[in-house]
Amino acid sequence: VLAVDNDFGVNSALEYRIKTGRVKRFKIHPTTGQVYSNRAFKAGQSFKLVVEVHDKGTPSLSSTMRVLLRVSAIPSTSTAPPVISPTPPVNVMETDAPGQTLALIHAHDPDNGTLWYYITGGDDRGQFNIDVNSGILSLAQAIDYEQQNRYIIQIAVTDGLHS
Repeated sequence: VLAVDNDFGVNSALEYRIKTGRVKRFKIHPTTGQVYSNRAFKAGQSFKLVVEVHDKGTPSLSSTMRVLLRVSAIPSTSTAPPVISPTPPVNVMETDAPGQTLALIHAHDPDNGTLWYYITGGDDRGQFNIDVNSGILSLAQAIDYEQQNRYIIQIAVTDGLHS
């Protein structure tokens, strides 16, 4: 699930939660919006969730969306996980504007499957975005050097089976 808030600072930080649906079967990462489960499902099953996202502004604004999850059979040809190429350190300036491209994360799938990118850690304040399809890492909001002068962002890539 992906939401965008064009505000700046705290007002643009978003938090996700599953509002209704199979709350016990699924979890949602509060800052990335990634929906996951540690249970096995049968191909063909589908689940409906209502996800709420709210900003951290005052007053807090929120929105809800319906999510339909469909379980697909595991492709018999998918045998290997995607491989992320190392990315050199990136310098970010306080003067860099939100939306500024910082890096292109390169990955390839040995099975030539479609890849999806997401931030898994190091971005507690929601200051960075990654385009789920292209791997372009960008600045979501202005940064303050005095508040934090170094970021280590963890990025994962998946082909839907392997990460």
